[in-house]
Amino acid sequence: MALTVISNTTPIITLLAIDKFDLLPQLFKKIYVPYGVYQEIEDGKHKRFWLSDNFCGKSLVGIFKMYFL
Repeated sequence: MALTVISNTTPIITLLAIDKFDLLPQLFKKIYVPYGVYQEIEDGKHKRFWLSDNFCGKSLVGIFKMYFL
């Protein structure tokens, strides 16, 4: 069963911090993210969870299909 979810910043940043972000597209078919959440995450790219090889220099939009509300 493919689920659709609306996410705020906390679950995305938490999964990035523990290097488990890849779970989101495995669990959900569509992930809706309000533009403010996207902007908050993009603005935080200088923080440590973005420094891993998996995400350094990448846009959050390019990691999985995102829908803006």
